[in-house]
Amino acid sequence: MVVRRVLDGLVIVAVGVVLLANTTGFLPWGVWWSIASLWPLLLVAAGIDIIGKGMDNEWLRILSSFVVIGGLAYGALVMTPSGFRMWGVGDAAPRAREVRDFESTTPRDAAIERGSMSVKGGLGKMTVTSGSDLVSVTGRSPFGQPTVTVDKSGNEVEIDLRTPEGRGPLFDWSPADIRLDVALDTNVVWDVEVETGVSEAEVDLSALRVSRVELTAGVSDTKLRLGPFALEDRSVPVRIKTGVSSVVLQVPRGAPVQLTHRGGLSDVNVPAEFDRASSDDGRSVWRTAGFDEGEIGYVIEIDAGVSGVKVETY
Repeated sequence: MVVRRVLDGLVIVAVGVVLLANTTGFLPWGVWWSIASLWPLLLVAAGIDIIGKGMDNEWLRILSSFVVIGGLAYGALVMTPSGFRMWGVGDAAPRAREVRDFESTTPRDAAIERGSMSVKGGLGKMTVTSGSDLVSVTGRSPFGQPTVTVDKSGNEVEIDLRTPEGRGPLFDWSPADIRLDVALDTNVVWDVEVETGVSEAEVDLSALRVSRVELTAGVSDTKLRLGPFALEDRSVPVRIKTGVSSVVLQVPRGAPVQLTHRGGLSDVNVPAEFDRASSDDGRSVWRTAGFDEGEIGYVIEIDAGVSGVKVETY
């Protein structure tokens, strides 16, 4: 199949690009330690290829190439602290792009009771947590500051945050140069949507009241922390969609939770206090005792790609 041959060639090209970046000083040779630590992905890719060959399914075999390319990208761009540098001599190197700090704050409004927050991140490190303002956005980037739109209507607010796209040669900047920190008002009940790119993300909602959470993790290392269940009259849907990612989901010990997992190329670990309710049609369902009693709580759905998902209680 032509597409498969093209992707096999791209895998070789990706390896060559990393080696070229090593020899020219744009990437440290230590990047291979990061990539080597992802060796289980090679087993995953080989397994997918074998299954695809046995089922005579070329698209599954194509997926194996994506797994390898995703692993190379994750190891080189996310796991390597030094990242890309202009001359390979660290922070002292001359840079084609100037890294600038940014800050945007919308003060707390006592009239606002409910809000929705949509955050679309790209590269680098991102955090979402609680704060004293309605919303505050701080960080740094060589690509300019994010676009923040705040739309108030009565006692509700809609906030949309978009980071600039990273453009230009990769050696003009480093993932360590890019950071985005978002803080939301603890007095508001929030719908939260977070989309990550090639990044490290920590979404700590433990001090916030939430009515809905959606996390889309690309090639990333992501932690999502939920707070004590705060709504007594309804369940809170939480949806997690992953690509080639490592995700840690933390829920309060004793919180009522139902967890559903879909995805045959991922591994999900759950705490002992989660009882397996059913497993069929490619889905696995776990519930806590608290959820069985009231059927109101966090209703969590995980649609996992090639990922590792760990559920923890705290």
